[in-house]
Amino acid sequence: MLTSFLIRLRALLDRRGADAELDDELRYHLERETERNVANGMSPPDAHDAARARQSDRARRSGARHDALAVARRADAGRELRA
Repeated sequence: MLTSFLIRLRALLDRRGADAELDDELRYHLERETERNVANGMSPPDAHDAARARQSDRARRSGARHDALAVARRADAGRELRA
């Protein structure tokens, strides 16, 4: 819990650094996925496109989960305030 708080605090205080770190992480995973696709027989351009599509799908699902959790947290907070 403390680690999560510290990560969020850092993201608020050092927005550019946190964004750059996230970009590096995403680029790393895209490159690894592309390499796996090439190793499985895809051409490099097709492998890259497939990796990007998969990464976009993951981001979309993750965003939907994040949105659902945010709504649930707001509802919980509202109930607590009324109690």
